[in-house]
Amino acid sequence: MQMKKLYIHDTDKFRKAAEKHLVKKQRNAHARILTPGSLLEMAKTAEQALENRSLPKRLRKGTRYVLGPELMPHAYKYRSASTVAELERGSRGWYVCLDTLIRQNDWTVRGGSPRARSSRLTNAALEYLLAGSIFAGLVRRKVDEAYVKGRDSSRLAALNQPPVPAFAAA
Repeated sequence: MQMKKLYIHDTDKFRKAAEKHLVKKQRNAHARILTPGSLLEMAKTAEQALENRSLPKRLRKGTRYVLGPELMPHAYKYRSASTVAELERGSRGWYVCLDTLIRQNDWTVRGGSPRARSSRLTNAALEYLLAGSIFAGLVRRKVDEAYVKGRDSSRLAALNQPPVPAFAAA
């Protein structure tokens, strides 16, 4: 089943469509809600995060950005609800995934903190970022070990063998 998405851009058409969906999802809520303006800000923040990582535009498609619930301070002894959204980067720009717009109950936490924000990069984007890292080999090895754990032991054995230099193979 195809997930419904709404392209985020700064026009009246987007604002009206987003408002329609947000009103339907948030019903009678008056606090800890999302607005079309906050969705625009999320998209700008997510794009800036990708810019800061120097990720090429061709690798940005498929990246997801999640705005989690607000966490309430411990002194607030009642349960509250926040609207949670997930954005996905397409080839044109950011889309809000309408199926993931929900009101989520959240409980108090000690000290309180702002909304949780996280991004999920595609495998191609992670490979690109790891290629320039000094820990690339170690990370790839750990990922392979975690993937192979409990599966094909011959691949795990191959991982544990020291690499053969190219000139020694001749």
